[in-house]
Amino acid sequence: MSESHVFPAVPEVPAEQQGRASYELRYDDLTQDGHLKLSALPMAIGRACFGKLWVRHPLLATYQQGVIPILTRLVIEPEAAPTPLHGAASATGVLQLAHETDAAGQVSALLLNMWAQVDGPLGRSFGEQPAGAGTAVSLGRVFSEHVFTRPFAPAGERKVLRFDVPGQAAVPEARYQRRSLRQVLQLPAAATALDTGFVSDAAPWVFGLTHTDHNQHVNSLVYPRLFEDAALRRLAEHGQNTRVLARAIEVVYRKPCFAGERVVCSLRAFQMGEDLGVVGYVGTAGTPLERAHCAISLLFRQL
Repeated sequence: MSESHVFPAVPEVPAEQQGRASYELRYDDLTQDGHLKLSALPMAIGRACFGKLWVRHPLLATYQQGVIPILTRLVIEPEAAPTPLHGAASATGVLQLAHETDAAGQVSALLLNMWAQVDGPLGRSFGEQPAGAGTAVSLGRVFSEHVFTRPFAPAGERKVLRFDVPGQAAVPEARYQRRSLRQVLQLPAAATALDTGFVSDAAPWVFGLTHTDHNQHVNSLVYPRLFEDAALRRLAEHGQNTRVLARAIEVVYRKPCFAGERVVCSLRAFQMGEDLGVVGYVGTAGTPLERAHCAISLLFRQL
């Protein structure tokens, strides 16, 4: 695993902050070899964390105050283990509230962090079965970081630094430090750069209503999907074999995009041993990194 894909350690939490749910795989969640795609794993957060834990949490009352946890970081790591479409997959989730402090030691953000592990039977829907078919294996894991904010409040009134819910701590005890856009874009120490700098993707990203959700902006899961397409284009331009499987992706979100917008993805490809990777950021033409919408790092494994 590269330094670009830092999966936070799962904390020890009480039973009420742990959940388990069945995991229904869709037909398009699996590759031709039965491996989970990147898009298949985030649903585990919805099933095991939001669906089993957050819906019963007392801080859900903050929604009535206009306070909502907004996704700010996503790490997805599929395993290279095939599973049949109708296998009995399951998701185990962990939830933790935390706070971040600034350089002066003052609370700068309140966070809702979630981890989910997906397990299922080893096997394939069709054809020859792998050795050990039917045994339970890890299919992947996902981490999601959410910052509490008032997204529909006027500018300057959106930051949330304290909770105001009876019986709940104003500031969670656990401490957590977010990663920056620049940290995500750093190449791993063992990597060999294929690009000396960032190169604009040949295809601009043009957003329509199909890319949005009820939060009135482009859905966060659209970015990993479009970036994987852009990364494959970049690798193809280098003459690399694109018959590869996504091994890990990290996305740090800074600000949303909206329907009707046109943005550019700037990419930098690299090689690390037998694996290939691409880092990049998304913004309007000429946007400096500090003003980018998000930064993404994606690592592929060759099978």
